[in-house]
Amino acid sequence: MDAGIELTSSNNFRYFDNEGSTVDCTTSAVLIDPTAWYHAVVSHDSLHPVESDRVRIYINGELQALSTATMPTLGTQSGFFKGYENSIIGNGTDEYFDGEIAEFTLIESEALSCYYFGEF
Repeated sequence: MDAGIELTSSNNFRYFDNEGSTVDCTTSAVLIDPTAWYHAVVSHDSLHPVESDRVRIYINGELQALSTATMPTLGTQSGFFKGYENSIIGNGTDEYFDGEIAEFTLIESEALSCYYFGEF
């Protein structure tokens, strides 16, 4: 089982998590310059009563529309918090992340606003 983030071959941001229930969310927006600096926040709140709000992706502070949106089952824990799971940046098979990350933060048991993580 895996959980991760990636920039797809079409330059869309994707969050996936195959622990407990399958989660697969890809932004509709294309990140036009894959070499540019982006501030990305993924909020995975499987306890949210509204299914369509259980995963939110923000790019540069803007909530993104999703072209693919398979949401987590109510109450399932993210694979990022399972010590024995693979947490991936890239797709985990043949496309690995080739860039720089200034900070990667996981917060468990709270769904914080994208503004909590700095200015952009």
